[in-house]
Amino acid sequence: MSAITCVTCRLQFGTFEDQKVHFQTEYHRENSKRNLQQLPPMTQREYLEYLQILKERKAIEDAKKRKVYRCILCDKQFSSENAFRQHCESAKHQAVLAAPKDEFQMNQYNQLTKGNTARVAQQDDDNLIVITEVEYEQKEKLPAFLSEDEHVLFKELLPKLEQLTEELQDKLITEEIFMKRKQMPAEQCLFCHLEFDTTDKQLEHMYQAHSFILPFKEYVANIPDLLQEMQKQVSVARSCLLCMRGFKSTEQCQKHMRNTGHTVFLPEEFAQQFIEFYDFSSSYPAEMLKLIQEENDPTLLKEIKSKRFYMTLDDFKYFVEGEQVGYLEWKEWKKAHVPEWLKILKLQNDMLRNLKLSLRGDFYEEQVKVGKPVDPTCTETKIKLKSEVQEIINKINDLGANCTSSEIIRINDSNMQKYLKVETYLSGKQIIEQLENKRAVYTTQNESINHDKPFFKRSTLHIYN
Repeated sequence: MSAITCVTCRLQFGTFEDQKVHFQTEYHRENSKRNLQQLPPMTQREYLEYLQILKERKAIEDAKKRKVYRCILCDKQFSSENAFRQHCESAKHQAVLAAPKDEFQMNQYNQLTKGNTARVAQQDDDNLIVITEVEYEQKEKLPAFLSEDEHVLFKELLPKLEQLTEELQDKLITEEIFMKRKQMPAEQCLFCHLEFDTTDKQLEHMYQAHSFILPFKEYVANIPDLLQEMQKQVSVARSCLLCMRGFKSTEQCQKHMRNTGHTVFLPEEFAQQFIEFYDFSSSYPAEMLKLIQEENDPTLLKEIKSKRFYMTLDDFKYFVEGEQVGYLEWKEWKKAHVPEWLKILKLQNDMLRNLKLSLRGDFYEEQVKVGKPVDPTCTETKIKLKSEVQEIINKINDLGANCTSSEIIRINDSNMQKYLKVETYLSGKQIIEQLENKRAVYTTQNESINHDKPFFKRSTLHIYN
């Protein structure tokens, strides 16, 4: 029996179970990584030495980095500076900070936090550093739509804003802050920094790169004006076009829209958001639009301009046997209803088919005029049908006598040849003769082609032809 081995680690095993367990070890994984780097595998002893070196190296790095951040007021400690900062901003810490303290507590706190900088409170050994305070400045929380450089301006407006209503507050912020922001160029993409020569190239880029499609483009009165309004919302208001979330900069707003997929809009919602740039009048039927314009109603004209025309099932009228009904009733009636003329037409076709099958074209009586048989196509001789044929023709015409549909069959002298025409069929003897003629032609052709190779079998002729 061949040995069970691991090619990567160059080891042998007694059973497949031992090999399977080996494949799950870190030793095998480490040798697999070395194999990818074209390095020789480590022996088990070398691997143990490698683990010891890693352990010692990690201990040295941890000893160098080990710091404990301690809050004196709350008597809590933290393993990272970020956690300590979050604690200082928490409501619990602020409540303890605002609580009244005796003279001893105030002196101790002021001494520890003097200078408001990072400070070593105590050093127990070479590796443990306890920090009681980091550089921390409590800043007033700004609205999400304000950048850092607008903080001073907003603080100046704050006393006025507190005395105004919400509507007037928005108006004041727009005039004093938003209107002073720089709007992006008209040629720039809404979602990135690229600029383009024409509006068509701009829209094509936004479709290819950001999946943006301008909804109801054919109804937009002025596409450049609409794009500038959207750019104003992105660069001046710095708010997302879809979720209206505010940001501190245009770049942050664009990044948010790209990352969250807020570059794709529902057509109806988008049109309502920028409805002043749309004109849906052309979506209405011409006759309806003419009647509305003749009424000259400003409210109605404004409504058709801002509302797209849709045809619904209620806009159609449905009739069943002369009475107007709803769509569902008409649908049920149409599903089960077969028109009377269609039933008559089916009976007529069945009678004609049976007549053709039974008589095989023998529809006319033999008449002799001037020593010659009657020619059915001759206008000088009236065609005389056999009695059984004439009887069936009369029945066919009687079926359609009371029907007004043009689809009904009505046989007369002018169209009789059309309805009584029968396709000719070959007899069995004629079919056999045709097959024999075809076979004879085929054999003659082969003999003429292979006359100089009579000793070859027919199965091999295709190789040499």
